[in-house]
Amino acid sequence: TNHLSKLGEALPAAAVVQGTMGDFSLDSDSFTTLRYDDPRTQVDLLVSHVWPMLGITPEKARDPRYSTVLDDFSGRRFPPTMIQSGSKEIQLSDGIRLYDVLRSAGHEVQLDIHDAMQHCFHSHWGTPEARVAVERVAEWFDLHVADRALGKPALAVGQIEFPHANETRIIQRLHRVPVRQKAMPPVSQRAGVMIAHHLQIQQL
Repeated sequence: TNHLSKLGEALPAAAVVQGTMGDFSLDSDSFTTLRYDDPRTQVDLLVSHVWPMLGITPEKARDPRYSTVLDDFSGRRFPPTMIQSGSKEIQLSDGIRLYDVLRSAGHEVQLDIHDAMQHCFHSHWGTPEARVAVERVAEWFDLHVADRALGKPALAVGQIEFPHANETRIIQRLHRVPVRQKAMPPVSQRAGVMIAHHLQIQQL
């Protein structure tokens, strides 16, 4: 989306960034302060596994084309963007920094932080936290896609960069289903459930 924006091409009606990896130099505060608080992501593994997989080098890590928090978003179009993060994920500061640069450039942006949640908590389907996160994404797209449908042409929702092909249908279906409100357990219990769920996935 950022590349399309720079080229002046058609843009999605809206965007959502989850678990922001916005600075590959790992210069953001939470890479240090939350280094051992995120059960899903480890700083050392980002360098040893993610960097080689994406072809990141120390030079590319400081390049705005890769580390988007270093980019300048002023003077060009950019879609309304929701940045969703957990308060315990090591990429938290990257999300906050991306929010700051987009807002400073005059773009519509919303920061959606979820208490005591780790990286990619929204993918732990079946937990109340994941359901809330996906419902907010659905509301965001519903609002902005409907707005763009009445104005300038935009890419269809199905063309937005979803991790999985069927995620659009999941979001649309969730948005139509009434939500039954449940009492939330204490934060410590919620974090424990998420960690246990993650460990079960690792053992499969």
